[in-house]
Amino acid sequence: MDEEENSSNSELMTRADYAYALAVRGLSYQEIGLELHCSADVVGQIISKQLGYEADQLSVENKNSMLALENARLNAVQRAHWSAMEMGDPKSSDIVLRVIALRSKINKLDVPDAVINQNTVLVIGGQQADYIEKLKELSA
Repeated sequence: MDEEENSSNSELMTRADYAYALAVRGLSYQEIGLELHCSADVVGQIISKQLGYEADQLSVENKNSMLALENARLNAVQRAHWSAMEMGDPKSSDIVLRVIALRSKINKLDVPDAVINQNTVLVIGGQQADYIEKLKELSA
């Protein structure tokens, strides 16, 4: 990698860190784009690339720790809005539903389990005893 490309990657990561910090503060991608002098689409790409880079650098243990931390944060947000949701507050209801959806997504609960949905097809030719033997093997 030459020095110019290295400098470009360093600048991208700095912009990405700054863009992410602004996003955490609650700014929209459009607002961040105004700050960084680029479009909202570019902001999304910058943040996505940075998060992908960081995720690639993490060990499984670190990823599990981060997942636990994010789940704890989501639990705190849900607890803070649960009572208001039960009282019928539409904004709190929306927040709680978003938290539930996000928790399902980050924990991959929204993806069907292939093992559960797998159907075993038994094709047997021959004698009844062969069929019974195969059934016994499958049930073990």
